[in-house]
Amino acid sequence: MLRITNQMTSARTLLDQFNHLNKMDKIYNDMSSRYKLHRPSDDPIAVARALRLMSEVSVNEMYRQDVLDADSWTSKSDESMRSLNDMMKRIKELTISGASDGKTVEDRKQIQKEIEELKNSCITVANDDFMGRFQFSGYDTTKKFVNKDGRYNTDLYLAGLNYEKINYNIGVGQKTGINLSGVDIFGNEYFHTSTTAKTDIPFDKDKDKSVHLNIDLSIDLQEYDLMNTKYDGTNTFAQTTVDGYKIKGTQTNGIGLDTKINDKDKAVSTKVSNDLKNAKDKVDAAYESLTKLTATGPNATPIKTKLPTVNVKLEGDFKAKDLTDIINKLNENLRKQIPDVQIGQFVNDEGKIGFVSDKNYGAKITVNKAEVTDPITKNVIPSDGSWLPTTNGEMKEPEREHMGFFEMMDRISKFLGEGNTQGLSRMQKMVEAHENNFLACQGKAGARMNMYSIMDSRAQRINLNYRDVLSRVRDTDYNEASMQLSQAYYVYKAALSVSAKILQPSLLDFIR
Repeated sequence: MLRITNQMTSARTLLDQFNHLNKMDKIYNDMSSRYKLHRPSDDPIAVARALRLMSEVSVNEMYRQDVLDADSWTSKSDESMRSLNDMMKRIKELTISGASDGKTVEDRKQIQKEIEELKNSCITVANDDFMGRFQFSGYDTTKKFVNKDGRYNTDLYLAGLNYEKINYNIGVGQKTGINLSGVDIFGNEYFHTSTTAKTDIPFDKDKDKSVHLNIDLSIDLQEYDLMNTKYDGTNTFAQTTVDGYKIKGTQTNGIGLDTKINDKDKAVSTKVSNDLKNAKDKVDAAYESLTKLTATGPNATPIKTKLPTVNVKLEGDFKAKDLTDIINKLNENLRKQIPDVQIGQFVNDEGKIGFVSDKNYGAKITVNKAEVTDPITKNVIPSDGSWLPTTNGEMKEPEREHMGFFEMMDRISKFLGEGNTQGLSRMQKMVEAHENNFLACQGKAGARMNMYSIMDSRAQRINLNYRDVLSRVRDTDYNEASMQLSQAYYVYKAALSVSAKILQPSLLDFIR
C-alpha cells in the first residue's frame, strides 16, 4: 500500500487550490470582459461560429452604410428635380401667356427676361453637386455638366453618358445606380445612334472560368451635314449647308419638311409665296418634334460625309465579371483611330455590349469575327455573334426624341423677342414633353429613396438578428456567471479550511 507523505498531501492541496483559483479567474475574466470566449481552446466550434457571425455583422454594416450614402445622394438629386419641376411650371405658364395675342411687345420682353432668368437657374441646378461631386455628369463627377450658356460640357463622354451608372453595393449580389444622367434629364443636344447586342456574351456557367474572345468589328461612320433648301427665284431649289435640322417628312410643292426656309427667302409669285409660307410653318412644326436625320423627296437629299472605316479588334481571356474591362479595351482601340469620343463609343447596356454615337453621326457596324473558345481545351464555344452590337449591315440613322431642354429655352426666348405667337403655341408641346420627363426623373429618384428606406430597415433587422445570435454564442451570461463565481468562491474557502486542518499537524504533534 502506497504511503501518503505530508509532502504529497501538500502538493496535492496546492494543485487543487490552484485549479480553484483558475476557475474563479476564468469566471471573473468572463464577467469583466463581457465575453466568455477568449481563445480557440475555450470552445473551438463556438469560436469559429462567433468569427463567422462577426464577419457577417461587419459586411452587413458596410452594406447599410452604402444604402445610407446612396440615399443621401438620391435625396439631393430629388431636391434638384423638385426645383426643376417648380421652375418648369413657371416656364409653362410664361409660354402660354406669351402666346396670347393680348400681350403687348413690352409684356413679351418682360416674359423673355424671366425666361432667361429661369434658364440661368436651371443651369445652376444642372451643375448641382453633392459633397463636391457633380451629380449629373456621369462617372466624371469632377466636371460640370453644362457651361454658363447651357451647352453640354464636351469634356464629358456625352455619347454614352446615359450608360454611366454609379453603382453602390446594397446587398449580397445587389447593386443600385444612384445617379441620374444629365442627358436623361435635359435631353440630347445632338441626334445620335444607338444599338445593343441581342444576347449576353456566352461565358461559362462557372462565373470564375475564363473564355477566350477574338473580336473584329468594322465600323462605318457618316456625318449627316445640316442643310437648307433655299428658293432661288426660278422655281428651283439649291442646297446649302446651314445651322438647321433635316426632319423626316413629305414633300410639299417641292419643299420637304426636312428643309428649313429662312424668313428672308421670298417667292416671285403669290402662289409660290404661300407655298413657301405654308411649308415653313410645317417645317417649324416638324422641327419642334424631331425624329430622324433623314430626307425625302427629289430636293431633299441629305449631305453625308463618310469617315474612314475603322476596324476594332480585341483578343484575350475574360470572365463574366470583366465586361467593363472588355468595353474599356474596345473603346481604347476605337479611340486610337477616332480620337473624338463624342463620335462613338462602346457602352455597358444592362449587361450587354452596346454602341452609341453622337453629334449627328450614323453608324454601320459589321461583325467580321466573333470567336469564343475555351482557353484550356481550345474547343470552340458555339456563338452566332449576337452578343456584339450590329446594325444588320445598314447605316443606322441618327435619331432624337425631341430637342434638348436648353435649346427649347433659347427658342422660347427667341420667339418671345420676335413676337412669334404661333411658334410659342407650338413650343407648349415641347414644354409639356420636358415637364413629363422631369416628373419621370423625380419619380425615379423617389422610387429609389423608397427602396433605400426598405433596404435600410431590412439591414437593421438582419443586423439585430446577427447580433442576437452572436451574443448568445460569445457574450457572458451575468446571472449564470455570478452564481458560478459564488459557488467557486465558497468551494475555494471550504477547500482552504479543510487544507488548514489537514496540513496543521507537525512532526512534534506525532511525537507527543
